[in-house]
Amino acid sequence: MITKLRHLSLGVLLIGLTACSSKDNHESNPAVEHQIEENTVGSETASEKSTVIVSHEKLSPDQNWEKIDSSVLYKDAIPFYAQKNEVLNYRAPSNTIDDFSFSTNHEQLKKQLHLDKNKILVVGLEGRNSENNMLLDLSHDEYFKYANNLSINYIRALKVPLVEPKQEFEKTQAYEERVKQAQHNTKNKVINYDTELLERVLNHSVPDINFSFSENTHKYDADKELMSITIEQRSQYGGAIVRSELSMHVQPDLAKTLSENFNRLKLGYVFNMENNQLKLEGVIFYYKNFGNPERYDDANQTVMYTSPMIKPIVFKQKGAFLKPFENTDPSEKIETKPFQDVFTSPIWNFQFGLNSYLSPEVLLKKYAQYKTQSASEVLEEAGGP
Repeated sequence: MITKLRHLSLGVLLIGLTACSSKDNHESNPAVEHQIEENTVGSETASEKSTVIVSHEKLSPDQNWEKIDSSVLYKDAIPFYAQKNEVLNYRAPSNTIDDFSFSTNHEQLKKQLHLDKNKILVVGLEGRNSENNMLLDLSHDEYFKYANNLSINYIRALKVPLVEPKQEFEKTQAYEERVKQAQHNTKNKVINYDTELLERVLNHSVPDINFSFSENTHKYDADKELMSITIEQRSQYGGAIVRSELSMHVQPDLAKTLSENFNRLKLGYVFNMENNQLKLEGVIFYYKNFGNPERYDDANQTVMYTSPMIKPIVFKQKGAFLKPFENTDPSEKIETKPFQDVFTSPIWNFQFGLNSYLSPEVLLKKYAQYKTQSASEVLEEAGGP
């Protein structure tokens, strides 16, 4: 029997962590207190170094990224490629923490799960409304391509000194000093392309995965301790849809908690980086419980609950999105597509780094060739030379 959405009730097996505007608090539950104490110890022993994917020394400064617009991308029907003005909004100076901010949930969840810096936790960005309709879809490698291109383009943009043109009444010596200072500042802020930057980009690029849609369902076989979940995610503008089916072994008490809080659940992924490739280690379920609005001192309090990491035994996905020049509704396209086994998806063959990088220079070169070719075709059709 498929169970529809239910009212929220606090689960006893989920780990609790409270975030408050003034100080950290948590429910007076011995199990919760013990878990938080263990998490504190675990976080101290976690690896503090991120794996370097590409050293910044191997990357040249770039001033072409801002030239990539829709007309360039449409030439090759590239569905996902971050445009500079959409990502950075011309912030100056750039700051990685601000440019690719984590969700407020991310740090709390990662500490609770005892994950070191080489484990990548992706929960998306709450309220993220991307114009390119990107969702967290593991049935193909477009998501990883996007993150890899964006990470490298970002570092190359950081290497370009920000120097205002010489002013009319500015002495040459003063201008040259400004240039030297800008070059010095650039060297100090350039970073490596490592797992921390990749984690930020992966989270910042997609919205979080919530279970609020009425189509989302779940069922539980208590004898087999098997929980099955079906969820659908849609982009804000309806240009993309992702459907997922998961089956996993879950103890009855935890299954009961997930079921009772199903309409509040959100989904996260844990990846491990090996040889510049990501592998799925498992999934987590989490939700927020907001403070008591009737009490002023609790009104701003938020309690975060998360499940342990679970490795699904069955994980299938299918997705559909609007490509350039397409008019087919994704909701129609997805009905004709079969589910794919996530564990054998081509996404796991994707290697992050320069070998998989699509640079602005390559895109502009292709676009220039296309424009030249198009002009020749027009002359030929008009009876030209």
